[in-house]
Amino acid sequence: SEKGRELQQVEAGTPLFCLSWNAKRKQIVAGGNGQVLLCRVSKLDAAELNPRSRDPLQAANAVDEPKRILKLIHAVRCHTDIVKGVCVSDAGRVFSTGYDKCICMFDSERPKDTLVKYEKCHDGAICSVAFDTDNNWLVTGSYDGTVKIWDLRAPGCQRQYESRAAVNTVVLHPNQGELISGDQHGNIRVWDLRENVCSSEYVPEVGTAVRSISVASDGSLAVAANNSG
Repeated sequence: SEKGRELQQVEAGTPLFCLSWNAKRKQIVAGGNGQVLLCRVSKLDAAELNPRSRDPLQAANAVDEPKRILKLIHAVRCHTDIVKGVCVSDAGRVFSTGYDKCICMFDSERPKDTLVKYEKCHDGAICSVAFDTDNNWLVTGSYDGTVKIWDLRAPGCQRQYESRAAVNTVVLHPNQGELISGDQHGNIRVWDLRENVCSSEYVPEVGTAVRSISVASDGSLAVAANNSG
């Protein structure tokens, strides 16, 4: 497609606070004000993405309307406040967290029939959520200054790590043996799940909140964004 060309807009009907994309399932999950929105992405061929590549006669007869490649399929109202963390697994399980201190999960195809909600999971807003490749456990980061691990096959929190500052983001390393968190004081911490300790700590800018962290699929590189831009 042409660089920077907008293909489509979808009206969510609510401010959006977080977004997650699953390439395998072609699904986008977004967190709004009390609800989780699920969109499906349709595949377009090269001619649809770039009108200039069409056959001239086809282009002349084409109706000048945008292609609908993004379709809102579900809007699930499962929280009572802002939804700040969302993710969707390859198996189609959607996980969400928010300012109401709750964790919600449901199947992306049947959200109303499969919705499960856990309340009072942290003492503060839960602003980040991640899951392991087998979908057996979750990781959450909260403004209460903790990172927690939840086994979906057992009740309660299995592990808790103290960050000593509001946790804004948490991701699971592709090796499945480490967590990386970023907090309000500017700390980036690597948590070793096998040894159950913080193995590394980095502070790019003291006192400047780390807002987001992403790790390359091969684990070779991590990128962090903070309030300095």
